[in-house]
Amino acid sequence: MAHLLQQNVLVVCSCGSLKPLTKLYFCRHCVVLRCGYCVSQEVDSIYCSNCLENLASSEAKLKKNRCGACFDCPCCFHTLTIRATTVSRINTQPEGSPASASKTSVKSYYLSCFFCRWTSRDAKIPDQPTATSSNWPEHENPHVARISSLIEYYKIITLRERLEKENRMFLHSSRRNYQHFSEKFGLTAMLARKRAGLPPLSLGRDDSSSTPQVTPAEASEEVEALPENIFSEPVNVLKLTSLPQRYVIPDLQPEFVADLFPIHKQLFIKRSQRCKSCLHNIFKPEYGPASIKFKIHLAAYYYVPEIRIMEMIKAKSGKATELCLKISNPAQISTQIQFLQLIDVPEESPQIEVPIVDEKKDDTGDKKSLTGVTTAQKKAYPLEKPRIVKYELNSEIILPNVTFHLPARDDTAEYDDSSESQPTPDHISVVWKKGNKLVVKFSVIPNEDLVDQDEIRIGFIMRYTYHDKIISPLEQKEGKDVNIDVRHYLNVGSIE
Repeated sequence: MAHLLQQNVLVVCSCGSLKPLTKLYFCRHCVVLRCGYCVSQEVDSIYCSNCLENLASSEAKLKKNRCGACFDCPCCFHTLTIRATTVSRINTQPEGSPASASKTSVKSYYLSCFFCRWTSRDAKIPDQPTATSSNWPEHENPHVARISSLIEYYKIITLRERLEKENRMFLHSSRRNYQHFSEKFGLTAMLARKRAGLPPLSLGRDDSSSTPQVTPAEASEEVEALPENIFSEPVNVLKLTSLPQRYVIPDLQPEFVADLFPIHKQLFIKRSQRCKSCLHNIFKPEYGPASIKFKIHLAAYYYVPEIRIMEMIKAKSGKATELCLKISNPAQISTQIQFLQLIDVPEESPQIEVPIVDEKKDDTGDKKSLTGVTTAQKKAYPLEKPRIVKYELNSEIILPNVTFHLPARDDTAEYDDSSESQPTPDHISVVWKKGNKLVVKFSVIPNEDLVDQDEIRIGFIMRYTYHDKIISPLEQKEGKDVNIDVRHYLNVGSIE
């Protein structure tokens, strides 16, 4: 797994961002690379990573995105577990009874952390007779009434502003008839109340009596005095809480370790990612918190040939040095690879046309495809101009002028010891070849102005063949081969 964290090989996204290959996505409909800035995030489900309970968005919002059954350690933030202990109690008999005193064992439960050995007993929380989470006491925020009143106040203000905005929008619209206004603003109900002799209803725009009155906060010049022994007694750092421990409990922010309390575990979300250009799903997990499978997983790591640096080089300024790069084909279809020199970044972003499989019309009159994406929705995310890549190159690379063939990935060939590596005699730059993997030799010439310990940065374009089956399903059902250019920037070593 070391290559997953390798930051020496960077790939340019369609927006111009430099990312490792493991952090990029591949849109099969646009046939381009997408990064986290080129996709829209959608929340599929909210769940707890410990008990795997699935919660609705309204319920998660009510619980402040915290699980009510699981707790985190306030010291090291690991998950707390419920441990059982046995307590012996002596049952005393009344005087004059022949039976003697007897002992009974009673089970009790407490929270414990297996990492830092913190327990709920350190916070002076009594052991509970049952293991249910509802019995554990909680510290309440002393300012909860003030916060609740502010939240309700701003909710009403937001609702009024939204109503005023909608009213202005509909009043300025010239395509609305009398029936629409009567249904929207309740003119029919107002006439009915007037005929019955009832007072008219307020529209809520000028009624200030329904707005809750909130006392504004006032600054005070009086500051709480410091304790008298602050300068006389030494400070014990082990008894004081750190900044992360205080920030994780923002409502209390305890000062001492003895005041720490178990924290309800933060909820996690399963999200799906959608391409902003064609609005097709790029990454979509299975429904349910316990599932780790994916319905759609278009990571670039499974579609774009991967380049790894075999060994970091030590070179001298102005002298050619050999560099070996390993290329592997992760796809299930063979591909052709060719290396080209870098070209200038185009000023305008490429216009990508997404074909519509079967055009229909929805209720609004817009054309709609089988995927449920209307043409009006496609204009919601306009393509931005690609950013200029800020990666300064200080070395020249000599690329082989030959096309390399990489077979499809075969998982069984990885464990086949009989197949030996056979170098391809077609070109002298091929060092080693086996299955879908290939090692190619390049020549790197650093600039003469480089000094010791300077990084050697190079760049090139890798053109590979992708078998496309989605871009034109009506014209060619079997698909066609598309050449895709991917820009790479590498940090291959340093000057000695």
